[in-house]
Amino acid sequence: MTDRSDASSVSISPASAPRACYAGEAVVREFFEMIEAECAGYCILGGYETFPMHITSDIDFMVHKADHPKLLSLVKSFSKRNGLRLIQILDHEITARAFVLVRLEAREAIYLWLDSCSDYRCDGQKRLEAASILAHRRLHPRGFWIPAPADEFDYYLVKKVGKGEFSARHGTHLSRLYAEDPHGCRDALGKRWPPASMAKICDAAATDDWAGVTASITILRKEMLDSLEKADAASWLMEFTRKSRRVLAPVGCWITFLGPDGSGKSSLIEALSEMAEPAFRNVHSYHLRPGWLLGGKNSARRPVTDPHALPSRSLLASLAKLAVFWCDYVGGYWLRVRPRMVHSTLVIFDRYFHDLLVDSKRYRYSAPRWLTRLAGRFLPVPDLVFILDAPPEVLQARKQEVSLAECTRQRDAYKSLAEDLQSRTRTVVIDTSLPLDECVRQVAGEIFRYLEARTARRYGIGA
Repeated sequence: MTDRSDASSVSISPASAPRACYAGEAVVREFFEMIEAECAGYCILGGYETFPMHITSDIDFMVHKADHPKLLSLVKSFSKRNGLRLIQILDHEITARAFVLVRLEAREAIYLWLDSCSDYRCDGQKRLEAASILAHRRLHPRGFWIPAPADEFDYYLVKKVGKGEFSARHGTHLSRLYAEDPHGCRDALGKRWPPASMAKICDAAATDDWAGVTASITILRKEMLDSLEKADAASWLMEFTRKSRRVLAPVGCWITFLGPDGSGKSSLIEALSEMAEPAFRNVHSYHLRPGWLLGGKNSARRPVTDPHALPSRSLLASLAKLAVFWCDYVGGYWLRVRPRMVHSTLVIFDRYFHDLLVDSKRYRYSAPRWLTRLAGRFLPVPDLVFILDAPPEVLQARKQEVSLAECTRQRDAYKSLAEDLQSRTRTVVIDTSLPLDECVRQVAGEIFRYLEARTARRYGIGA
């Protein structure tokens, strides 16, 4: 049994943290067997070289237009049968929806990211029709359905040119598909590009030399878009509604860590960022404030060895600091934090405004406490706040920046703060005298529960 009062037994090491991985072959096969049985058909759109034995990212697949609305209930029932949490749904086009599922185990978080579509659209404009691709699908030797070579060539090229991104790796994949069915690929190209551009792409595909295509990507994108049928009014309205929903109800998550020096904020944030990253498109961290006003110190922050060394500022200077902080948090939320959440980012704050209430000496702050508390009432609050706690002796063993008495005072103050914040947002106290893997697991579990409940509420499904 671990003696938690022994400082040597509670050191925090990111190397011991749980890891993130993707679901295994059995789970993936079961999902697509269900889709084949319940829908008119499917096909995996790419990245199937090691599928389904080894999955390292999302799984892109296509179903018929009539089947796409069924996927929400199918994915939900599948997640329940397999002990998975449906934590995210991303409507990234009007006919494309990604589902993020996870199961949290003792040493790992197991993810399954299912990225579905019917007709392939972008900004409401139809670029590929699902019925045509599914009509010519073929069975892979490993037992799952994939597009015909010319259809996959068409889909992959349209996708990459549409995004304006093209690399040698993309070109090599296209050349392999072209070699399987050059006539079919040329027919697909002829529907989208004029003869000169079509010839350039064919030459590139035949020789696997895509330098000319890369240099002409802007022109090729314009020619492709000009060849497509314009989106009708109904599609534009659905696209506007989708984008509005993403802005009004972001799919990102904002969490904040508070706690005294030595409570393990940095180690926990580092480990959590790696474990939770597959649940989001990105992870972004801030120290204390967004840094929107007067710049920030997030990128080159020096370690603080004596946070109470300098005297407090005057009342006037402290009020000015309070005003700057308040404006930075409000403006930074709308201009930095919120946009990141709209783009499915896990936003992490190491410390936040409320540190002024707990450790005013650190910030050389001497304004009245009631004024600080009042200002905090009018600030945006995170989705989740984690108060990191440990016995004072453990905190002192990790860091000696303040005295044992100050450690004890701060610990009590943070616990009181947790009670105050609970009325405004979900606030959880984490005992960081536990091993790092257990702390990360507790925090990740709270995040996943929050995301699952939010998803269920937004889409009207049971958690």
